[in-house]
Amino acid sequence: MLVGLCCVVVLSILFLGCASINIESNKETGYNSLLERIAIIADTGDFIVSVQENIEPGMEASYIHIRMSKYIANNLSNKLAILGIESKPIVEGELELSSNSIPDAIASYKPKHVLTVELTDGTTYGRNILSSGSFDVSLVDISLNRRVWRAAMTIQALSEFGIQSRNIMQMLDSLIAKMQEDEIILSILPK
Repeated sequence: MLVGLCCVVVLSILFLGCASINIESNKETGYNSLLERIAIIADTGDFIVSVQENIEPGMEASYIHIRMSKYIANNLSNKLAILGIESKPIVEGELELSSNSIPDAIASYKPKHVLTVELTDGTTYGRNILSSGSFDVSLVDISLNRRVWRAAMTIQALSEFGIQSRNIMQMLDSLIAKMQEDEIILSILPK
């Protein structure tokens, strides 16, 4: 009985940060432009993600809640910067009065590409926490004025706590790996 209980506890801890991620994509035939100067737009509605704050040894972990849109856009931009790709996260503010804030931000940045990550479907855990989600990811080449790459991405949390920050990071790593596989990104993420 005790051995069985220990196994359940160990398995629960192992799956706490895990997620199942699936990505299917399609690239325009013959498209081979260098990916640069990207405006990143993420739209996940009002969903939030719990992010662990800095922890010092011996202190209890504390968490803050961040809008998932902002977390995705900022971290995707950081991961692209590591690859030497300039990008700017553009996220609509919670209290924006103007409905033109995103188009205005894109116009002022003058990107060569626009990458959108949009939550299209999901199941919730609690009020504003996703336990699974489907995303539509699109890359538009501004000079061609059309979408040149698209992906359908799904994520399913394997814990009862919903999609956590580490799951989002796994999802973004998988997204970048898919973009590399499709030769949208020609760099390799450092290990």
